[in-house]
Amino acid sequence: MAHHIYTTEGFVLSSHPFGEANLFFKVFTRDLGLVFASARSVREIKSKLRYGLADFCLSSISFVRGKHEWKITSALPKKNFYHKFSQTQNKHKFIVCAHALSLIKKLVVGEEKNTELFDIVHTGFNFIEENDFTEQELRNTECIMMLRIVHNLGYFMSDFHLTPFIATADWDKKLVSEMSTHRTTAVREINRAIKESQL
Repeated sequence: MAHHIYTTEGFVLSSHPFGEANLFFKVFTRDLGLVFASARSVREIKSKLRYGLADFCLSSISFVRGKHEWKITSALPKKNFYHKFSQTQNKHKFIVCAHALSLIKKLVVGEEKNTELFDIVHTGFNFIEENDFTEQELRNTECIMMLRIVHNLGYFMSDFHLTPFIATADWDKKLVSEMSTHRTTAVREINRAIKESQL
């Protein structure tokens, strides 16, 4: 019986090896939610999958549902944020992206489609890529993204001053600048949400 192929965009959150050349991946996808999937022989030099399955990569990934797990059949890289931002001048941009994906990995559980959360991260990364920032602006941008992630996942913001930052999905420099006044409160709320998630 033929297996249905599901193709969707996904952020590669992490990977770990099994067998001689295989890897098991955690991928946050737009259409399938968080997916745990295996890929065979992906660590071999000749593997066509390995470029699209690098950690911190946004790729178009095809999955088939096996008896016990998802299996990856193809992965076409769109953006590798490690390669794009890890140079000295952009390393702080990469740190922001890595923190956002780490938070997704920590807080998202189970396979549940959440296109809104995917788009929060995707549009945020595009905003970071397309703009230049001071150090303070980049910290503010990270706070806004983290706030939007935890709010999307159901963690209530107890301070009404933070409402403008989570009430819209748009990104602009004016909003980033306004976060300077509220960053201490935002960090407190983000840390509270992370602590609650571990209860």
